[in-house]
Amino acid sequence: MELYLVPVKKIRNIFFLVLVANIILTAITFILFKNKVPLIPGYQAGKNLTNPLLIFIVLVAVIHALQQRKHLMRVCSIPDFELRRVQYEKFYRKRMIWYVFSVITSCLLCLLSQRDIFLYYCGADVLLSLPFYPSAFLLKRELRTNDIILY
Repeated sequence: MELYLVPVKKIRNIFFLVLVANIILTAITFILFKNKVPLIPGYQAGKNLTNPLLIFIVLVAVIHALQQRKHLMRVCSIPDFELRRVQYEKFYRKRMIWYVFSVITSCLLCLLSQRDIFLYYCGADVLLSLPFYPSAFLLKRELRTNDIILY
């Protein structure tokens, strides 16, 4: 049994940076939405535009989740643990960037359409990113080894 040391400072910093950015973006959007400040004065997208966007966002999220799962399986298939860890850090960074992109998109759509459903999407993205805090449980599960020590 070989124990692997995994430095988590970098990915924890990424996690907290993304979490704080998403919370700030959501809060700003909430304040602007509640004060009815439009992104483009005089323009309000109707349901004819926002309903297809809702469907499109859900489809893109499902496709992206499937691609992420395939990419994680490729990372897990790397036999050398050090290379697997480096590739996982890149994968983790891309995953967290996706959450920022998703929140920014939802914020913009909320302010463009003045519909609160997109504000709920922002909140959902913030909540859905919480289980990806880089803990021993997450790293053991995603790197597929129980012989990990975090430092």
